[in-house]
Amino acid sequence: DWVTTTVAGFSGNTGATDGPASLAMFNSPNGIAMDASETLYVADQLNYTIRKVAPTGSSWVVSTLGGQVLHAGTADGTGTNALFYRPWGIVVDQAGNLFVADSMNNTIRKGTPVLTPLPALQILLSANQVVLSWPMAANNFVLETARTLDPGASWTALTNGIAISGNNQFLTNEVGAGPAFFRLRSQ
Repeated sequence: DWVTTTVAGFSGNTGATDGPASLAMFNSPNGIAMDASETLYVADQLNYTIRKVAPTGSSWVVSTLGGQVLHAGTADGTGTNALFYRPWGIVVDQAGNLFVADSMNNTIRKGTPVLTPLPALQILLSANQVVLSWPMAANNFVLETARTLDPGASWTALTNGIAISGNNQFLTNEVGAGPAFFRLRSQ
């Protein structure tokens, strides 16, 4: 027996909306692949885009990696400078490279991850609360906390209560007893 749940998309509606999984929209997603960190990659055929569905806390966040919505073409480049014409199937290798069957261009395309700077974790102390915020684009990072910075420190993932506001994710914690250290760790 299976229990089926929707990971991302707004059932019965087409579109190209990025963001929290329940608000995201696709237009004929056709191919899907998963990397070692359980991030999903989708060939969004009728949007002419490649989409990323990344786990964030107990939910998922959708973003567009390449192509331009409803703009078919063939061009190599980064992000929206790359153009596709009905990407069909997709696979990811161990190095994180994506290979896309660009069906109407009769080509196989390769997408290589671009190294980006580490996201900044903002920490604000307000009354008896610590507010932590970091960019939405850092969806392949997990927020962790520890009581010490010793070499053998035990870091605990903070996954409950993460909210999204604008282009940022944030978590509000009560100030506890003793020191607390926070970090974003790449998954």
